[in-house]
Amino acid sequence: MILGINPDPALRPRVHAAIDVTKANQLPAWEDLCNSRDPRRMRSFGNRFHLHPDYTGDIEAVLRECEWSFYSSDSESVTLRTFDLPGHIGVADLNTLSPYQMVLLKEAKGRFEAQVYQHRGQQVPFSTIVLGFLWQEEGVWDFRAGPVMEPCTVEKPVNVEINVATALQMGMRWARCVGL
Repeated sequence: MILGINPDPALRPRVHAAIDVTKANQLPAWEDLCNSRDPRRMRSFGNRFHLHPDYTGDIEAVLRECEWSFYSSDSESVTLRTFDLPGHIGVADLNTLSPYQMVLLKEAKGRFEAQVYQHRGQQVPFSTIVLGFLWQEEGVWDFRAGPVMEPCTVEKPVNVEINVATALQMGMRWARCVGL
């Protein structure tokens, strides 16, 4: 359920506190996540923020400067959105691809996903951050350009190539971009 788009000034301190909790309890994972979203640090494919070419700060500093609004929530987490940080999503919407294009079905984090050979997905005007409880305090679960993607629940053998039309019939909506 989408909750709102207007920035809420009370959310910035909440994001700061969640970042601090995450850094204090899981610093290497936090640094890896920040570096994976920074187009200046990692040259891989997928989800990337757009930064001004002259920006010298780090991703954490950008997140701390953003104005946040509520985006969605469930019983375990809350997702906030900012329009201060656009980017490219790391997935392609299967509905935008040719139904004949082939995608590879692979296992990822205990679930199956479609993978498509293209540089990255569409440009998006906003980013999201997911906050949830870690170590009995609210921490950062994830952040990314664009919306939070629902994981695929399709159960199929791995390393099988199928076309986009079949993937859509199976209930899939997204394909991870894995490069050319």
